[in-house]
Amino acid sequence: MTRFASAAAIAAALASVAAFDAAAAPLTNTLFTRPVACAVNKSDGEALKIRILVTNTTGQTIKQGTPITLTIRYRTGGPELRTLTIKQDLTVYRDVYAGNVIGFDQPTGSLSCTGRVSMGIDKSRLTPHKLTH
Repeated sequence: MTRFASAAAIAAALASVAAFDAAAAPLTNTLFTRPVACAVNKSDGEALKIRILVTNTTGQTIKQGTPITLTIRYRTGGPELRTLTIKQDLTVYRDVYAGNVIGFDQPTGSLSCTGRVSMGIDKSRLTPHKLTH
């Protein structure tokens, strides 16, 4: 057997083992993003400073450690005033139940913001759909 043929045989064997291992793995979460309400220059009652408040409008609990992305428009000073946009990737530091709020620090001169949270679907809780003919 040539080197190429033996290498191809080994690669094929390893690929089938990897496919079997992946098929036996537990079902994982699928991530998707959902919008959340976001407001600047607010006080959340927890911190003694003005912050960005994010309201959980997803209808689900956002668990601690969940990634959240805020897109913030802010105004900068200098010889001419400019409006810029910054994107911040943050992590939720506590559980946020549906309808509750969580506060994050904001840049100076914040004007507005939008937010999206990464949520997951637990595939192990889904039931398979049976087709009938």
